[in-house]
Amino acid sequence: MESASEISARLRQLPIDEVGALIVRVSRVAVLIALVAVTSTALAQTKGCKATILFRAGNSVRIDHFGTTTEVYEVILAGRLGGQKVKFNLCDLAQVDFTNPAKTYGLAGFSATPDLGVAIVTNKQGKRFTVTDAMIVNFGSFEYTYQDPVTGKLVATQAAIKNDVASIIIGGGSGAAHEGQMKMDPATHEYFPGTYLYDPYTGAELIWANPPQ
Repeated sequence: MESASEISARLRQLPIDEVGALIVRVSRVAVLIALVAVTSTALAQTKGCKATILFRAGNSVRIDHFGTTTEVYEVILAGRLGGQKVKFNLCDLAQVDFTNPAKTYGLAGFSATPDLGVAIVTNKQGKRFTVTDAMIVNFGSFEYTYQDPVTGKLVATQAAIKNDVASIIIGGGSGAAHEGQMKMDPATHEYFPGTYLYDPYTGAELIWANPPQ
C-alpha cells in the first residue's frame, strides 16, 4: 500500500484536469457511501408494531409488523377530524375500525379521486374519535408480515380495506406480561387492545383472551 507522501507525489505528476476529475470521482463515492449509511440508519430506526387484523369474513391474523420480511413500513391513515386535516401512524393508535365495507379508503384503480370512508380511531388511552374522508395513504391497502403457524417462518402478504379488513387492533409490545394477547368483553366476545380495562361501548370490565386464529 502506498504511503501518503507517495500518493501526494504521484498526484503532483498528473495534469491539473486529471487531478480534478479524480477528486470529483472520489467525492461522488464518498457521498454515495454517506447516503447509504444514512438510509441504513433510518431503516434501522423505523419502529414497527405488532397488530391483529380482523377481517370481515370473521377470521383474524396476528401480524409481526407492517411491511415485508425485510422492511418495516409505516401505515398512515389520513382524513378529517372535525374540520381539521389529520394523519396518524397506525402504530401510534390502539385500534382503527373501518365502517364502510364498500369504500376503498384510498385511490380506486387509476382514478385520481380517492374513494374515502369513515374510520373510528381509538387512541392508546381508549378514547374514540370519528375520522371522516379517511384513507390509507395512498391505495387503501397495506403489506404486512406474519409468522406461519406451521413452518414458523415470516411470510409477507397484502390486505385491502375494501370488502376485506374490518378493524386493525394494535398491541403486543415487547416484554409485556401478556405479549401478543388481547382483552375481551365476556358478554359480547368483542376483542380490544390489551391496554384497555373496560369495554368502551358497554363499560364492562375486560378479561384477557386470545383472538380466534
